[in-house]
Amino acid sequence: MADAQPPPTLVSRSIGALRLSDRLGRRLAFAAWASAGLTVLFLATSHGLAYLDLDPRFTAWQREASPLRLWLAPCFLVFSLAFAELVRTRVRRTPQLVAAGVAFEVVAAFFVACLVNGRPWSTEPTLLGVSPIAIWVLIYAALVPLPPRAVVVGALASALMDPLGLWVMVLADDRIAMPPVILQVWRFFPSFVCAGLAYAVARMIDRLEEHADEAHRMGSYRLRKLLGRGGMAEVWEADHRMLARPAAVKLVRPEWLEDDQRSAETMLQRFQREVSATSALCSPHTIAVYDFGIAHDGTFFYAMERLHGIDLHSLIQQYGPLPAGRVVFILRQICHSLEEAHRAGLVHRDVKPANIFVCRYGLDLDFVKVLDFGLVKGDPPGIEHQSLTREGAHTGTPAFLPPEIALGKVSEADGRADLYGVGCVAYWLLTGKLVFPLGPSLQMIAAHAHDIPELPSRRGQVSIPPQLEAIVMQLLAKAPADRPPSAEALSRRLADTGLEAAWTVEAREAWWGRYLPASQSTPEPGSPKR
Repeated sequence: MADAQPPPTLVSRSIGALRLSDRLGRRLAFAAWASAGLTVLFLATSHGLAYLDLDPRFTAWQREASPLRLWLAPCFLVFSLAFAELVRTRVRRTPQLVAAGVAFEVVAAFFVACLVNGRPWSTEPTLLGVSPIAIWVLIYAALVPLPPRAVVVGALASALMDPLGLWVMVLADDRIAMPPVILQVWRFFPSFVCAGLAYAVARMIDRLEEHADEAHRMGSYRLRKLLGRGGMAEVWEADHRMLARPAAVKLVRPEWLEDDQRSAETMLQRFQREVSATSALCSPHTIAVYDFGIAHDGTFFYAMERLHGIDLHSLIQQYGPLPAGRVVFILRQICHSLEEAHRAGLVHRDVKPANIFVCRYGLDLDFVKVLDFGLVKGDPPGIEHQSLTREGAHTGTPAFLPPEIALGKVSEADGRADLYGVGCVAYWLLTGKLVFPLGPSLQMIAAHAHDIPELPSRRGQVSIPPQLEAIVMQLLAKAPADRPPSAEALSRRLADTGLEAAWTVEAREAWWGRYLPASQSTPEPGSPKR
C-alpha cells in the first residue's frame, strides 16, 4: 500500500522542474506576444491619430512628445517578437527561463518608462497618476509563474527602470526637463510599493498552485483527466511522478461513502480486496494493478494500467453485434483471465460487458482485459476471510446476475457463476440485446432465476452458427451443474468450433485501423459495423 505522499526525490523534483519549465515557457511566450500587441496598439493610438483632423489640443499634446518614442516602440515590438520565438524554440531549462523571465520584465519596464517619460511632466501631482510600471509589475507577477525571489528581483529592478527611463529621456531630448524631486517621489514610490505587493501575489499564486497540484495527486500519481464516473467511484487518467508510465487511477472519496461508519469501513475493505485480488493474478487478460493507497484527504485509490480501447458495452452500442469469429476470439481471452482467478479460489461475480475491455496492447489488437474484481469472492494470499457483502444484498448487476446469486445462494456461487456471466456477455455480443428485456431490477433478477431465455438467433440480426448458439445456451443454464465445468473447458469448446479462424490478424487490423486508430483513445461513434 502506497504512502499518501512520498518524500520528494531527485527524480520527482526534476519532473516538477520540467512541469514548471513547460508552464513558465508558455506564460513567457504569452507575455511577449501580449506586449507586442499592446505596442502595436500604442503606435496606432499615439501616432496614427496624429494624422487625423482632431482637436488642436490633442495635436499640440502630441507635438510635446519626444520623437524618440517613434523609434523606441518599434524596437520594443521587435524585441518582444524575438523573445517569444527564443522562448518557444531555444530556452528550455528552468534556470534559463527564470533568468529570461526576469530580464524580459526589466527590459519591458525600461521601454515603458522611456515611452511614458517621453513628454514633459505635469506640474500638478494629482495629474501625474500612478506610473504604468506599478501596474506592470503586478500583472507580470500574476501572469508569469516565477519563483517568489525572482519576482522580487524583477519587480524591484523594474521599479528602478522608471527613474532610469526618465533620466535617459531627459538626456536624449532637450525639451524634457528633469521634474522636481517631490514629483519624482510622488510618481515613482508606488512602483516600489507594488514590487512588495508583487512578492505577495507570487507567494499566494505559488501556494494556490501547490494546493491545486496536491488535489490532483494520488500517491505517486498526478491526475490528468476524468475518464468516467460511477456510483461511488471515479476513474482518472494519470501520470506517475517518477516514471514515464501512463495509468488509470480509480478512486473513492470519503464523502461518497455511506454515513454509517461500519458501512464505510466495509467499503474500504472491499476496495482493498479488489486491489489484492487483482494484483494476485498474472494473466495478461486481467487488468494490471500498479499501486494502492489512501490520499491525505482520505480518498481511497488504486492505479492500474491505462488501456486504449473500448469496453464491450460501448462497442456493441456504437457498432452493433459482432460476427461469430470475433465473439469466439474475445470469449476465449475472457476464459483465460477467469480460469486463473478460479484456480486461485477467486470468483469475479460481476462479469458483464462494461467490465471487459478490448484494446490495443503493444502489437496486439482486440486484446481483452477483464476489469473490476471488486465483488470478488475468495481469499487471495494474505487476506483474512471475511464477508464484505451486506446481509440480504445481491452482488453483481441485475442484467447479468447468475441464477444462484439471484436466488440468494451467494455462498454457493463458484466459477460457474462467472461462466453464466460469460454467457450473458456472449448473448450481448451476438445480438446487441440483453438476455432478458430491461425492466425493474427485481423483475430482471426473477427472470434470471426462473425464466428460460429466447434463442439468440431469434433476436439477433446476424447469422449465429448453431454450435456457438448451443454453447451460449449451455452457459445460460439455470443449474450450475449444467454449465461447462470450468473456464478452461469452455475455452476448449469454443476453440473446437473453428470459428475463431475467421477473425484474422488482417481483419483485426482493418477494423481497428478504420474505427479506432492508434491516435485515438476512444472510438468515434458510427453506424453499426463489424
